[in-house]
Amino acid sequence: MTSARRMELRLNAWRSFRGIARASRTLAATQALHWAEHQRRVEAHQAWCVRIAEHVGASVIDGPRITVAIGTDLGLCGPLNARVADTLRCEAFLPDELRIVVGERLATELRDDPSFEQALGLSVPSSFEAVESTAAEVGLLSGVDPTKTRLRIVVTSSVEPDGAPRTSVWNAAPRPEPALPYRNLAALTPQQGLREEAAALLWHARLCCALTRAATSEAEARWRAMSRAHDAADRKIGEQEREVRKLRQESITQEMLEVRQVRAR
Repeated sequence: MTSARRMELRLNAWRSFRGIARASRTLAATQALHWAEHQRRVEAHQAWCVRIAEHVGASVIDGPRITVAIGTDLGLCGPLNARVADTLRCEAFLPDELRIVVGERLATELRDDPSFEQALGLSVPSSFEAVESTAAEVGLLSGVDPTKTRLRIVVTSSVEPDGAPRTSVWNAAPRPEPALPYRNLAALTPQQGLREEAAALLWHARLCCALTRAATSEAEARWRAMSRAHDAADRKIGEQEREVRKLRQESITQEMLEVRQVRAR
């Protein structure tokens, strides 16, 4: 096999890889936009839940704590699970604190950590309906009173420009903007039953918000990784094409010289 032929085969392989990277990049961008819209809606819902909880006095000041760590079971999104695991290892845990891990790959990252030997595991949701189901499942697994229990969430909150995931520890829901009106909240009477319902609603909203934020960050990390892979393939293809053209030109020149030599005889 000639050198030109070998280079053409490598060039075709790089073109195939670029096509795969382009398709993966497009899919990741679509998923990121899809999850970002869910995230926007859930954050608005969470803001209202915070308002209601504050109005009826359902906020938790102190008490037992539950930690929920959210990872991913999909690839091509960088060291996302490793970053979440590292953040968890830097956190302090109470002796009887319940730990819940979302994602089999994240659970594998934490397998050798004695703090997570008894952690409960859940699957990563792949749709918004599954997000709501997973959030409800966390509440059922914990079996605690939301008005007396603190919720801590470790989540991939954003992605750096280079594609590296950035993790955050959420100990409470962010306070809504002052511009958010109270509407008819004055009609709610702060009674015990309503406090429990408001606290449970806020718990569910916080978990849904974290799960959608994690899904958005995961898709964005994959999009950035595939964009870098696509650009790298483009550069490599350009180099290979120049080399192939050079070899072809040298081959043509050599053939012309050989023909002249034959005619000269």
